[in-house]
Amino acid sequence: MSIWNKVFLGLIIVVASVFFYLATRTLRTHASWRERVSEAESEIDQLKLESERLRDGEEGIRDLQVDVARLMVDRGRVWQGCEILEVDHDTAGARVLTDLPGPHQMTPDLVVAVFEETPISEGGTYLGEFRVTAVEDDDIVRIEPATRFAPEEVQRVVDSQAIWTLYESIPIDDPLVFEDVSEEQLRAALPEETVEEYLLDGEALPPEEELPVADVVFGIPGSIEEGVYRRALRDYRFWFRELHNQRTILTDLLAAAQHDRQALDEALQSADAQVETIQNDIDAAQTDLAEMSRQRDLVAGRLADLERQLEEARANIEGLLEANRTMAADIARLQLHARRLIDEQSPAVAASLP
Repeated sequence: MSIWNKVFLGLIIVVASVFFYLATRTLRTHASWRERVSEAESEIDQLKLESERLRDGEEGIRDLQVDVARLMVDRGRVWQGCEILEVDHDTAGARVLTDLPGPHQMTPDLVVAVFEETPISEGGTYLGEFRVTAVEDDDIVRIEPATRFAPEEVQRVVDSQAIWTLYESIPIDDPLVFEDVSEEQLRAALPEETVEEYLLDGEALPPEEELPVADVVFGIPGSIEEGVYRRALRDYRFWFRELHNQRTILTDLLAAAQHDRQALDEALQSADAQVETIQNDIDAAQTDLAEMSRQRDLVAGRLADLERQLEEARANIEGLLEANRTMAADIARLQLHARRLIDEQSPAVAASLP
């Protein structure tokens, strides 16, 4: 065997060893991938089952889609993350920059319920119903109160610094919303007067136990169904409007009462002024009366003196009259005596004459 044959044989052995190694690695790779494929197919089968369960099982995607669709139908359209651009301090009208959806698709005369996005525990509140009056752009609208706001409602809107959420429909009272809410969260979010009914909702309650009152204003009691307490649900839109109407009526009555009180106060002030004037007149009259009484007493004293003097004068006059009568009698007697003397002496005198 030549040297070249030996070299060629050696090359064949080397190349065969390489191909043998590669073939071995390929077999191992195929075996490993077949094992991985089998595991993947098993995982795919499990994922298919899980997918079917998630899609069609209890509380699956389809059930959730139905729940979401129901909530969306009850809720209507919602515009979240609305930023306040400006607020009219007199009317509570506002220009609002909407976030989502874009464009907002609002139209004039659309009525929306406005809520602050701040949590209730941090002071978030319901601001009222507003009417879209103008659409300035795809993301800016102007809204005005749908009803007449009281001054404190206007001030609440003016003071609001939160991001707003606009609802086409006021959210309904859905018991499912509170199923996973803890007692601590409920007590932090709800008034003390009504939180007990939410805590008891869905719990077993003996028929003889007194039912909690659902609302201290409207007095709507819950009910027991098959031993389970069910709280009374509220129509928030109706009650908000009813409360607003009652508040408007009470505000008008209060304004009328305040006007009447102001009129009464003015009348009372006028009456007080008249009483003061009359009292001054009375005081002046009493002063005049005192002066007149003093003068009357002086006149009465003078009158008594004059009456006494008159009595004395009358007594003097009677004395003088009596003296005059006596003197007249004496004169008459003297005249009679003188006449007799004259009559007696007249013949003698006549006889003595030549």
